[in-house]
Amino acid sequence: MKKNILKLFTVLVGGLFLLASCQDLDVTNPNNPDTERALASASDVESLVGSQYQQWWNTQKNYPGMTLSVIGNASTASWGNFGMFDLGAFPRQAFQNDQSYSDIGMSTVIWSNAYTAISSVNDGLNALEAGIQFNSQNEMRSQRMEAFSRFIQGISYGLLANHYDQAFYVDENTDLEAVSLGNEELDIIGYEEVLETAIGFLDEAISLSNSSDFTLPEGWVRGNALSSADLALLAEAYKVRFITSNARSEGERDAINWTAVRDMAANVSDASFFDNSENAFTIQADGVFWWSRPHSLQQDGGWVRTDMMLIGHTDESGQFEDYATGAVTDRRQFTLTTSDRRIAGQEDVFDEEGELIGSAQQTARGTDFAHAGPAPPPAARGVWRFSMYHHHRNDEMYRSGFVGPMQHMRVTEMKMMQAEALLRLNEPVVLPEVVSLINETRVDRGGLDAISVADGWDDVFNAMRYEFEIETHATAAGIDYYHTRSWGNLKGKIYGKLLPGSPIHFPIPAGELELLELPVYTFGGAEGGAAPKGMPNGYEQAINAGNQKDVSKE
Repeated sequence: MKKNILKLFTVLVGGLFLLASCQDLDVTNPNNPDTERALASASDVESLVGSQYQQWWNTQKNYPGMTLSVIGNASTASWGNFGMFDLGAFPRQAFQNDQSYSDIGMSTVIWSNAYTAISSVNDGLNALEAGIQFNSQNEMRSQRMEAFSRFIQGISYGLLANHYDQAFYVDENTDLEAVSLGNEELDIIGYEEVLETAIGFLDEAISLSNSSDFTLPEGWVRGNALSSADLALLAEAYKVRFITSNARSEGERDAINWTAVRDMAANVSDASFFDNSENAFTIQADGVFWWSRPHSLQQDGGWVRTDMMLIGHTDESGQFEDYATGAVTDRRQFTLTTSDRRIAGQEDVFDEEGELIGSAQQTARGTDFAHAGPAPPPAARGVWRFSMYHHHRNDEMYRSGFVGPMQHMRVTEMKMMQAEALLRLNEPVVLPEVVSLINETRVDRGGLDAISVADGWDDVFNAMRYEFEIETHATAAGIDYYHTRSWGNLKGKIYGKLLPGSPIHFPIPAGELELLELPVYTFGGAEGGAAPKGMPNGYEQAINAGNQKDVSKE
């Protein structure tokens, strides 16, 4: 949709964009002297553009990652920080889109950082159009800056599409002064069109990168001196992520162009940035600017536990099926019996004489998840929130003072999206290629029995989903939530989707709406844009004991 913004857009620009586009580097702008200083030379412009992946990374760093994992049934927490208590409550509550709300960062952080990155690269693109000249390698550096700018535009709009119901469209050609004077309209577009915008910019980045020959400075995407070919593949990988994360319902997920996803995911899986010990595209945390809570605090069992709805599917005791299908308020933490060595390792058991009599799988530390004993908070906070497990696969970076590699995108993400595409395109037939993709981690890392074509389409689909969820957990803010909202229940099961009343996306921040004299709205709870009803028994009887936000742990 399109709205004519009557309020002076300069107010929004002052809070949302750090830099206004400048067509002529030699023209003094008295309204924004910082722009002139920031763009004083070609090297300054290049440095500005080169810093914008770090600006974009700020969308991943603090808010909203851990809380989205809680909403997405992958993590659970009882503390009040980051909105985890409020948005993890039973019954689900509406998101408080209010400037005075202490956790308004669930809406503002992605918005402000994404638009700051967009605005900054817009300045760089306008500087290129104005004809800036580098002291050396002018053509290569110009091509590199343009390709990287399109890449930043793409991943910024991609995240805006995934997280919000709508967003503003602004590019390097937007005349902000004309908009502020009411002489031009500012486009507000729905999330599907925001995604199309993102894909368009990423396609430009891919085309520019493939027709150039450059290497990114290591600091632009910290720890990665990406070649132009690598940047094109990374842009394609983000396309796969944003496309598959954007659906809000099962119907919208069905309508994804799975042929394109299949081809892109297969192409990206061989990218050189996945060729390391973690089979992942990693960002090097420095403990100051480059870090993230999903890679740090979410590894701490005193802060966040793993939701049994994520790890319980291979339980052999029968407890998980009762847990998942019974009344929500009857859910209690329990110890899994599972052969998945990512969740439970092998612990030798000896008799009184020291003879080995077997091995226990229940409480030994798994490679990715650890049994941490009963959750520490009081029962008044809601016993359904409790779990005995926590994720620790990224623990090394956390324990090292937020320094070290952060696995931001594992190759398994691409392979499971390729597997999902093949399943959907060939239903009800299961191709051998699909089970081969799934078994790479299911068997090699998990130690589980191999899945086969004989297991049937539903079971193979659920196995694919399980591998995706286990292997991508805590790699990127929102990855659990964005997929769960459109996967729905597991095939043949009555559980697996978002709990009813969960917001299926977030609103434009209240502060921006108020400045523009637009109505403030929200999602979740009894509001529109919430997940539909139809979850396990007992939801309507969910009690509110402990649902008042306590003092934060911090």
